[in-house]
Amino acid sequence: MPTPPLLSSIPPLESRIFRALRDEYPNSLTASQLMNRAGLSWRTDPVTSFVSLCIAFSRLQRNPIGPAFVVERTGGSPKDHYRLSPIKGAG
Repeated sequence: MPTPPLLSSIPPLESRIFRALRDEYPNSLTASQLMNRAGLSWRTDPVTSFVSLCIAFSRLQRNPIGPAFVVERTGGSPKDHYRLSPIKGAG
């Protein structure tokens, strides 16, 4: 099983999201767990927090960290799960 890469120079929110996913690898986190670990105020401002999570997650999908892993989610709602996934054939 490959090991998730270390962080490079990425924006702070994306870095916190990636770190949380890396720390849970190979398991997943719900959106609320991920927002909590990333420092977003999802209980007091759930809409803004979820939108921020989605934008940062989209950036991580467009600009993968390392050649062997991608970020994935099961859907687009706050109840969906997020995780790192190894790219088949990489690593």
